[in-house]
This record gives sequence, C-alpha cells and structure tokens, in this order.
Amino acid sequence: MVVRVQPTSVITEIGGAKVRLWSGRTESGIGVTLAVVSVIVNEDADGKAFERELTIQLPPLEKCEEVEGLVMLALEEVGNG
Repeated sequence: MVVRVQPTSVITEIGGAKVRLWSGRTESGIGVTLAVVSVIVNEDADGKAFERELTIQLPPLEKCEEVEGLVMLALEEVGNG
C-alpha cells in the first residue's frame, strides 16, 4: 500500500507525545489521516539528510472540521479525550 500525505496545521497530543496530523490518500483514493508519533531512519540511510528534508516541508494544509473530528475520535480511542 502506498499513502501520499501532506502536513496539516493540527498538532495534538496522543499518549503524552505531541504529534502533527497528516492528511492524504491511498493509491486507490481512500482518504486517511495519520498521527505520526515517530519515524525511524533505516541504519543504511542518511539520517541527517532526512532531518534536513523534514525542515523543508510544504506549508501545512488548512485546519478543517473533518480533521478536528478525527482527532477527537482518535483521542477518545486512546483514552485522552
């Protein structure tokens, strides 16, 4: 499965960690929202290059009610809502 995502302007807390929500679609067009808690760079990859790329991101998508609703559902599921 391939999912293409872009950052939203929503930053929330899940399990004590601050996370940015990302919005995107699968190859087949299914809309998804990701709460990225951690990214681990492979041992054979250039971790410094990855960190540089993280700082050169597109401007966040606008905050929207649909994403806010998904945040509330996610927080309720992990017991933070």
